[in-house]
Amino acid sequence: MDTQIQISYVDMPGVEETFADFVRQVAVKDQVVRIELCVTRMNDPHPNEARTGTAYTVARIALPIPAALALREHLTLNIAELEKQGLLKRLAVPPSLASNH
Repeated sequence: MDTQIQISYVDMPGVEETFADFVRQVAVKDQVVRIELCVTRMNDPHPNEARTGTAYTVARIALPIPAALALREHLTLNIAELEKQGLLKRLAVPPSLASNH
């Protein structure tokens, strides 16, 4: 007997948006993709010194592989649309990096 599961979506307005400006780590273990997102905060500049900053973890996301694949598909479609609109240009992968994959 094959049973279908119906899932209802409930928006949770109290869940706040979290800004991240880089992905620090992605790891797969036990059929779960774990993603660590960070934000960079620059320190006050001092004359004649190199700029410095600090990276802070803002979110850790754990996704089962099917959800990670769905995220990949959404990102791929959105990136393709940005390229189509001319808002994003794909950079060529240097041959030295392409051969490592």
